[in-house]
Amino acid sequence: MKKIYGLLAGVMLSLPFLAQAPQKMNYQAVIRNASNALLTNQIVQMRISVLQGSDVGTPQYAELHTTSTNANGLVTIAIGAGSPVLNSFSDIDWANGPFFIKTETDPTGGTNFTIIGTSQLMSVPYALFSANGGGGGQVGPQGPQGPNGPQGPAGPVGTQGIQGPSGPAGATGSAGPQGNTGLNGDKYTTTSLTNLSISVGSKTLNLEPGLSYAVGQTVIIANSVSNFMTGTVVSYNSTTGAMTANVTLTAGSGSFNSWSVSLNGAPGPSGATGNTGATGVAGPQGTQGPQGPAGATGSQGPAGAIGPAGSIGATGPTGATGAPGVTGAVGPAGAANINGTTNRIIKFTSATAGGNSQLFDNGTNVGLGTTSPEEKLDVRSSNTGHVAKFANTNIAGTSSLAFSDNTNTNQMFVGYANTGYSNPLLNGKGYVLANRLVFSTQNVNRLEITETGNIGIGNTTPTYLLDIVDPAGFRAVSAINTTPGSTDRIGLFGSHNVTPYYGIGVYGEGGYRGVQGLGLLIGSTVNTGIYGNAGNGITNYGVYGTAFSGTSYGVYSAGNFTCTGTKAATVKTPSGPKELYSQESPELWFEDFGKAIIQNGTCTVTLAADYAETVTVNAEHPMHAFITPNGNMGNWWIEYSGTSFIVKAPQAANGTAFDYRLVAKRIGYENLRMKKVPSSYTDSFLYPTVDLVPVEYKEDWLKMNTTRAKK
Repeated sequence: MKKIYGLLAGVMLSLPFLAQAPQKMNYQAVIRNASNALLTNQIVQMRISVLQGSDVGTPQYAELHTTSTNANGLVTIAIGAGSPVLNSFSDIDWANGPFFIKTETDPTGGTNFTIIGTSQLMSVPYALFSANGGGGGQVGPQGPQGPNGPQGPAGPVGTQGIQGPSGPAGATGSAGPQGNTGLNGDKYTTTSLTNLSISVGSKTLNLEPGLSYAVGQTVIIANSVSNFMTGTVVSYNSTTGAMTANVTLTAGSGSFNSWSVSLNGAPGPSGATGNTGATGVAGPQGTQGPQGPAGATGSQGPAGAIGPAGSIGATGPTGATGAPGVTGAVGPAGAANINGTTNRIIKFTSATAGGNSQLFDNGTNVGLGTTSPEEKLDVRSSNTGHVAKFANTNIAGTSSLAFSDNTNTNQMFVGYANTGYSNPLLNGKGYVLANRLVFSTQNVNRLEITETGNIGIGNTTPTYLLDIVDPAGFRAVSAINTTPGSTDRIGLFGSHNVTPYYGIGVYGEGGYRGVQGLGLLIGSTVNTGIYGNAGNGITNYGVYGTAFSGTSYGVYSAGNFTCTGTKAATVKTPSGPKELYSQESPELWFEDFGKAIIQNGTCTVTLAADYAETVTVNAEHPMHAFITPNGNMGNWWIEYSGTSFIVKAPQAANGTAFDYRLVAKRIGYENLRMKKVPSSYTDSFLYPTVDLVPVEYKEDWLKMNTTRAKK
């Protein structure tokens, strides 16, 4: 709850003998919010009531004030000069006390009075008391002021004593001379017997004729201190006394036929700030209390559960090999009835005779077409045909030739076949054709190397060193680097940095995306889908995009877009291309512009439908309108209503134009304000050297900028 610190600053008492007293008292108060902070330079509405007998006594008088706090949260009003809502200030019988002043304040300027305070009026100003017939005889003239006595020496500062009770109120001083009577002013307070219900909207009531009400003035229609309405005058007939008012604020409820009708005057200017009072003497520091005794040690908790059994240990070493068994007896010699060459594999030369074959076995290697085999199987031929041929004629077979390591897990097959293949011998092959090296599977040439060294994959006529075509797949080339490390690894790298300088490191062209990059590593501070770096030169582009039509985009960002330099649009001018720069804001505002005209002292502007679809406008996030008059609009102000604003200019002529600028928060970004971007610690434009970067981001800075330097 907000607090109010009120002080009756003084009563206007400079009145001569038998002169008429001014019916008002000065009142000052300091307004604070629930955090005890001052409410400064803010329009507030106050309801002042004079209670009789006690702080909850019967109200004898009540009035409303619309005023404003100054730079120190201070409001200054004159009780008796407000807009009456109950009785007349001059009718208070000050001799029949005691009296209390009750203040109720709405810090928003409405009628929701949330700040309430009551204080006793310790003495009644003599001028008011005597105006009601009190005080006895006549007041004599004020005596002359006596001379000031000499100032005594300053005494020693005593110890701070406890605060004593409040002393009795001093006697009222003599009244000063009466000022000249002012000119009669217009009558702005009257009564009405029209039966009205308390509600907002148009109200018509009968008043006395000949008053000075004007269209647009604020008027208060009150039945009591708690039942009243506030609005503006729409029309007043000074001949008949008929008034129509538009009520915008209400307090209380019900229907009544007795009303007090008064104008609510505009707040007067704030008074000058008073001098700051002297600081009081600080009280002595109290002694520190003794430290309490230490608590007793708690009992030991129960033992924890036994942990799980450990894993089984490694197998012990194999024992020593046993001794060889006894060699068996040699069998009898067989018959020897054939002749041949040592190490030659025997073959049948007839049904009953043997001789040398083409195979030569020296006990280590086997040779075919050679007696000096250098490998386990060494096959040689000087014929013009194939040295060897392997064919699997069984359609259900696996391959014509298989190669495998000693574990039989890493294998290579030639002439691979499975059930259902029409030609198992040609499912996989490599051969030389017309000065080309060709590799094929399923009767389709998969890779060719031309006589000039060009390599084609999926392309029988490669025109580049590596020419890859994948007409049916998703990726023609996929390059993945899974090697971990503290510095950047590269899946695919392209470079062309030789002179002349018309070269492209990596070029992508696609029906959907020419180049796509994704930064996916979870846990990394900075991930980059596509990273561009412009080297030193006259004009360089880290990333350059071209749009070939008005409906295309050279660069499109699906999501947030940011840069640490300027955001500019390059435009063509007679003196050459120039940059125009974007305005920056700590929050995300959308703006719109327009022009409107005043008719009958007002103009309502509603947000354009397409603009309203993109912004949020409510009590928490209001829009703001900025007006530039094109002519004399006199006194004018702005009122807001939903997605519209109303310009009130009672003094402007019909047709007076004005320009407006609107700003409102973008939908979905209402609470965004200067979001922190720690990933930008890697930007060498902001942080040219690593020593400027916090320690937790130094590794990311080195990773990003070391990679940039290498490339």
